[in-house]
Amino acid sequence: LDMKEYTEVLGWGANHFGQLGIKQQGKHPVPKCYSFNVKISKVSCGEEHALFLSAEGNVYGMGSNNEKQLGINQDQGVVTSPAVIEDLIPHKVVEISSGMAHNIALTSKGKVFCWGRGDFGNLGNGTNQSLATPTLVKLDEKISFVNAGGNHTAAVTREGKAFVWGQGESGQLGLGLRSEEYFPVKLCIDQRVAEVVCGVSHTLILTQDSKVFATGANSNGQLGIGNRKHCLYPARVPLHTKVVNLSCYEYSGCIDAEGNLYIWGVEGKLVPTVVSFGVEVKELSLGKSYVCCIDSNGKAWTWGLNSSGELGLSDFERRESPCLVEPLKRKPLKKVVCGKNFTLALGQNVKELHNFAKSNFEKALKSERNQKPTKLFFESEVSRVQPNSERHPRKPKKVVPIQTDLVVPSPPKKMCHTTRNRSTRTGHSKEDQLENLKKQVRHYKKKLKMRDNQVKIEQMKNNELSERLKSADEEISCLKQRLEQVKALRENHSDQENIKVYEKKFCSKSDNSNPFFRSSILSCEFLDQEPEESKPNLMEALHQQDTTIRHLTSLLHSCEQRISCLEQNSHIQDSPERPKLGTDSAVRLSANDTMNMESPVSGIRSLSPILPGNPEQSSMHVEMVQDEYAPPTFRAGVTDSATLRNSLAEIKAKLIDLQDNKTFLQNKMETT
Repeated sequence: LDMKEYTEVLGWGANHFGQLGIKQQGKHPVPKCYSFNVKISKVSCGEEHALFLSAEGNVYGMGSNNEKQLGINQDQGVVTSPAVIEDLIPHKVVEISSGMAHNIALTSKGKVFCWGRGDFGNLGNGTNQSLATPTLVKLDEKISFVNAGGNHTAAVTREGKAFVWGQGESGQLGLGLRSEEYFPVKLCIDQRVAEVVCGVSHTLILTQDSKVFATGANSNGQLGIGNRKHCLYPARVPLHTKVVNLSCYEYSGCIDAEGNLYIWGVEGKLVPTVVSFGVEVKELSLGKSYVCCIDSNGKAWTWGLNSSGELGLSDFERRESPCLVEPLKRKPLKKVVCGKNFTLALGQNVKELHNFAKSNFEKALKSERNQKPTKLFFESEVSRVQPNSERHPRKPKKVVPIQTDLVVPSPPKKMCHTTRNRSTRTGHSKEDQLENLKKQVRHYKKKLKMRDNQVKIEQMKNNELSERLKSADEEISCLKQRLEQVKALRENHSDQENIKVYEKKFCSKSDNSNPFFRSSILSCEFLDQEPEESKPNLMEALHQQDTTIRHLTSLLHSCEQRISCLEQNSHIQDSPERPKLGTDSAVRLSANDTMNMESPVSGIRSLSPILPGNPEQSSMHVEMVQDEYAPPTFRAGVTDSATLRNSLAEIKAKLIDLQDNKTFLQNKMETT
């Protein structure tokens, strides 16, 4: 026969959000005893929720989830049965602590995780946002102790250094400031710290030499320093005894090594005051307005307000002094923790007989199930339960096992979660068990086949991408070669300075309308083009340059004829037989006497002289020359031979420039 061990859980007080872990919501002044078929090592209580820590290192949450404090990553507002926090399954948790609406967990490797409400940076992740999943707090040193308060959090390293973060409005961080800290900050104290216990708005510090310090709010004297002044730095509490246990809510309390209980910050107590009721106290926990402790015999004692039945005395009456919880006097307790107005306690570990076939089947599925607890538990009023022994507690006649909604750890992602049928769960039929295992094997084979197909598809995609990358690399190499060729071609074009000279010489704004200068501009623009595009432009530029040169040559010839005629006219005027120039003879430019040229440019004419004495002329005059290639002196109609000779020199200079430009274009054409 196989023996399965689990821990008794006892709860009483308010259960409006299911924080006791039972479905019956409301107020429970009589303690309830129940189990989740797992060994529970620790428990912590917040304002409206609670956490369990199993012996295997799994954390379970129950109660209100309005601030995401249960860590189950669900939108469910109320959870009445413990739900495992799956994100912490890979880590073996050894310590848990709950604040008002946030939690902190410590793993066996010294790592710290926080989740829940983070309005004041109390999660230590650098933000003020709430988190539904446990998030790692960045600490460079390994942690040995953690604790969560109202809206602030603390951790202690193995070397005795304390770190705090979260809300600091009342100075509860002990950093000398009233600001919020979104990352862990080292506490300002010159002592080696053993524990840091956080209340609602103040903090207690226990050093390794059993000294107690306090910081934060002190309106009720909860710091125990003899006054009501707030402290921004840790102040020494006048306790001259060896303190072994600290607890605080909106007031404070502690236990020394001799089992004496001290309370302060309530009923006008400004310094630690001994509360004696004839027993040796071993465990202490403070609620919002009540106190609960356990003596050396495992019995529970409570006193204070009792509006929700949080004292567990079967009524709702207030108690001014410690009272023994009668329903639990036969149930020895190991641990007790108070929330706002509810209490959870851990009883003894008990063993249950199991069917051999059932236990073997559970062992076969242990690797898949990650040692998850089963879903059965029972509850009963403690007043009806017989004293506990090595056997399962006797249940009342009318109470039967109740199926709960206990959430178990989900299997790894690569494995499929299968639900066992009734016969497999109870272990009545080995054939059913074998058939179920065969179904699982078939299912896993199907999953593996699907995975292989996915791998093949991914390989095909990778091959296609590789081919695309190869073609892209080839294109890039071709483009690089092309770029090098273009760069080499541009480097060979060492005539950029010549281009600037030509632009400056022939492309001035004043003469930009002249076709001569337009042809020069055209000859300069082709250099900025690619070699394939520049060749036609070069040919066009050369053609225009040849046309311009021919026109200017004709114009030069006409000018020379005109000068010759003017000189002859000058000799005729000097003779007495002919009238003088300017009286009845003239030199003009006539369309009838011009020599037309075959030219694509319209309006180009040669200049021919008109001798004086022409009967068609009534008087001597000079017509305006409209030829666009003619220099300004010709277009103005000047008849002076000296001026015309200057114009002739100007035309010759332009002709020389055009010939140079033609030579430049021919060289460029050969290079291209």
